[in-house]
Amino acid sequence: MSLCIDCGCAFCCDGTLYSHAPLKEEDLPILANRFDVLLADRKSVDGKPEASFKQPCRLCVNDRCSVHEEKRPAICGDYRCKLLDSHGSGKVTTEEARTLVENVKELRDRLRPKLESIADAGCGASFLELTLSAVSQLEKEGAAERTTQSAELLLDIAMMRILLAKNFDSRLTKHTWLADKALQAMGDAAEPPAHSAPGPGK
Repeated sequence: MSLCIDCGCAFCCDGTLYSHAPLKEEDLPILANRFDVLLADRKSVDGKPEASFKQPCRLCVNDRCSVHEEKRPAICGDYRCKLLDSHGSGKVTTEEARTLVENVKELRDRLRPKLESIADAGCGASFLELTLSAVSQLEKEGAAERTTQSAELLLDIAMMRILLAKNFDSRLTKHTWLADKALQAMGDAAEPPAHSAPGPGK
């Protein structure tokens, strides 16, 4: 059985890692309205608009691809995350992979309602879109508005991105700068407000 199915991961198609996945021209005839196809403003080398499909994928059901053994877009069969490679090389056991996936799910599911409450994202937004939108909103807070809770949320988001980058896709390290900003924000929130020194007595 595939590790992806066995672990019930689906991070590559449920919106945890990405907001969309690329499509090839030969993929389009097989879609048959099963995917939410997006056309980008930029064009490929042949002059046609670059296509992708939105995540979470409609065919990701209960953390598993419901058409895993059927004809799928090329990216679905070609994509390999770091965890899959580590398992294939024997660096990570199936049990270790399963435990990691469960831990990531637990953190993601704890974060999602908090992100939804502050993110300026539409209905059905991917976890990635919620994350980036929430960060954008939190960064707009001034020192006077910032709370320990918002600083801790920023740190949780940063830790989640680091966890995903370390174990699933190294390209996500571009988001790990949030950790430094979050730690600084927590320090700022913990400091008492400055008071003016009392003036000289009359």
